Amino acid sequence: MRPRTHPAATKKHFGRLASLAACLLLMAAPLTAQGPASGQMQLIVRVPRMASLTLAGAEGTAQLLAVPGPTGSVLHLRVRRSAGQGQAVVYLLARSNAAYRIVARLGGSAAGQAPLAVRPIEIAANAGGARLLPGAGAVRATAAQIDGTQPQAVMLEGPSISRGGNNSTPDNALLIKALIDLPDGVEEADLILAMEVQ
Repeated sequence: MRPRTHPAATKKHFGRLASLAACLLLMAAPLTAQGPASGQMQLIVRVPRMASLTLAGAEGTAQLLAVPGPTGSVLHLRVRRSAGQGQAVVYLLARSNAAYRIVARLGGSAAGQAPLAVRPIEIAANAGGARLLPGAGAVRATAAQIDGTQPQAVMLEGPSISRGGNNSTPDNALLIKALIDLPDGVEEADLILAMEVQ
C-alpha cells in the first residue's frame, strides 16, 4: 500500500525543484556566453593606471616641501644651488604601470618666479632593475624651460616602467638625475614635478 502524498506538499516540492533549476540556468548562462565549447568562465580584471614619483636617497640639493595628492606622483620642491655651481641637483625615483610624462612647473607665483631650466642628464635602473619592464629605459628627455610666460613644460616621457612590486620595491624604478639651472644671483627656487600617466 502506497503512502498518500498531500497535494500541497507535492506542489511545494516541485516549486523548490523549479527554483533550483532556474539558479542552475543563471549560473550556466555566463559560461555558455563566455565559452560554449569549453564551458570556462573568463575573469577580466582592469588594473588602474598609476605612477609614483619620489625623491631618491642619493644626495641632492632639493628639499621636499609637500606631496599634493594621494597618489604620490606630484612633488613640491625647494631647490638650492650646489656649492660653487650654477645648478641644483635632484635625484628622483619613477615607477609606473603605463606610459607617462614628467612635467616641471613653477612652484610659486609665475609672475615672481625666476626662470628655470630642468634637464634630466642621467636615467638608469635603480637597484639592478630586476622588476623593470623591457624598454623601460627608452625615454625621451628634454630641457624643460619654465618662466612667467611658460609656467610648465615636459622634461621626460617614456613607456611603462615597473613589472610588479609597489612604491617601496627598490628594483622596479628608474633613477633619474636632473640638473636645475638657476639664474645668476638666485640661490633657491620652488619647483613642482608631476608624473602623469598617458
